[in-house]
Amino acid sequence: MPVTSIEVLDTAVKVGLGALISGLTTFLVARRAQSHEIRKVILAERLQLLREAAVKLEQGGSLINKSCEAIAVARATGRLNQQEKLSEELPNFIMAFNTLKESHTLFYLSGRRALGELVGEYATKQDEVRKHFIARGTEFDFDVLNNHYREVAAMKKEILNALATELNAFEA
Repeated sequence: MPVTSIEVLDTAVKVGLGALISGLTTFLVARRAQSHEIRKVILAERLQLLREAAVKLEQGGSLINKSCEAIAVARATGRLNQQEKLSEELPNFIMAFNTLKESHTLFYLSGRRALGELVGEYATKQDEVRKHFIARGTEFDFDVLNNHYREVAAMKKEILNALATELNAFEA
C-alpha cells in the first residue's frame, strides 16, 4: 500500500505537535524549577543576614558590658587610674555602637524592618552609656547605669524573642 501525501502530512503534523507540546512542557517545568531555586537562594541569603545581624547584636552588647565592667572595677578598686581607664574604654563604646548599627542595617537588608527598628532603638539606648561617661567622667552614677542595664536587658529580650520568631518562620 503506497503512502499518500496526506498520510505524510498527517504524520508530520502529529510529530510537530508532539515536539511542540514536549518543548513547551520542558520549558514550563524548567522555569518553575529555576524560580523555586531562586527563592531558595534568596531565603538562604536572608537567613544568613539574620544570623550575621544576631552575631553583631551580641558583639556590640558584649563590648559595652566589658567596657562598663572595666571602668567600674577601676573605680571600685582604686588600683588603676580611673580617668585613664575611662579614656581607654570610650573608643570601645563607639565601636560597640557601630557594631550595633551594622546589626540594624543587616536586619533591614534581610527584609525584617521591624526587627531593624528595635535594634536601632537598642543601639541608641546603649549609646547613652557612653554619653553618661562623657558627661560624668569618673564620677558616674551606678544607679543610672543599673537602671539603664535593666531597660537594655528588657529591650534585648524583646529583640531576641522577635528574632526567634523570625528564625522559626524559616524552618516552617
